[in-house]
Amino acid sequence: MSDNAIFSLIASMAGIQVGIVISSFLFGILTLQAFFYFPSYPNDRMFLKLLSALVWFLELLGMVFAAHLLYAAAISPYRENPLLMFIKAPYQMNAIILVSNWSGAFVQVYFVDRVRRFTQSLWVPAICWVIIGYTVTSVIALTVISVREGIMEYTLHWRWLSISGLFTAAAVDIIVSFFLCWSLVQQRKSLFQRSTRLVDKIILMTVTTGVLTSLVATASAILLVTMPFSMVYLGVYICLARIYANSYFASLNARNRLRGEEDVVGSFRFASRSAVVRTGQSKESSETGSSPRAQATFLGRFKIDLDKSNPGISLA
Repeated sequence: MSDNAIFSLIASMAGIQVGIVISSFLFGILTLQAFFYFPSYPNDRMFLKLLSALVWFLELLGMVFAAHLLYAAAISPYRENPLLMFIKAPYQMNAIILVSNWSGAFVQVYFVDRVRRFTQSLWVPAICWVIIGYTVTSVIALTVISVREGIMEYTLHWRWLSISGLFTAAAVDIIVSFFLCWSLVQQRKSLFQRSTRLVDKIILMTVTTGVLTSLVATASAILLVTMPFSMVYLGVYICLARIYANSYFASLNARNRLRGEEDVVGSFRFASRSAVVRTGQSKESSETGSSPRAQATFLGRFKIDLDKSNPGISLA
């Protein structure tokens, strides 16, 4: 019996097919979000529009390769002897991994840059960018190994690169969520009670999306450790890039909803023009321990970050 027979054919094909079906559903949601984004934010910076178009296009390529992989596995010569896939992986499989990694890396770079803008710190983003560079490099190296040596060689001797890359990707998501939440909590202390609701909503969205992507990446790594010859991990990995892209477009499209909190932002923006409002602010300030000057400073910065041309608040 050949070495490739140690792979679990049924589990591998089932994991890949289920992952492709779920990722196609996520791609539909992603396309809908992109459809709403471009007409809703016509004044966004050109760089942001190009990045959004690039992320969507990479996701489209990933779905095209995924659909072709299903064709190759079910209809092509692999149908008669599916274990041949584990001797020399179809190019569609390697293409899916590469495209998914690039798409997720672009999204992570975007979110890390939000940390830099909002915290005004460079050392944390620099560490994250180095980690992202490592994940991209490891995926490129593993793709070369898979093309030249086959999946068996990768699984037996090189899968540690994938495992480390997935865990470090999860670490980046956790770091981004932590420092964004930490910065928001620090600013929250100087806000009035009504304004904290908006900040709490952003913190909740930041934690939710960051935890989701890190959990999926961790799950894929654990499956690769515990079941390296079933390739179920690949099905989970295919969905990971779609989740990253959806969190990216969700952060962009949420700006209008956050900007809709005009009853909070506007009440403080024009507070200095009304003696009655000033009296109310003084009373609320004495209750909360925050000053109108600190409130106005944060809200002015908050308004800039919610501006269409500078979406500084990250939601993942």
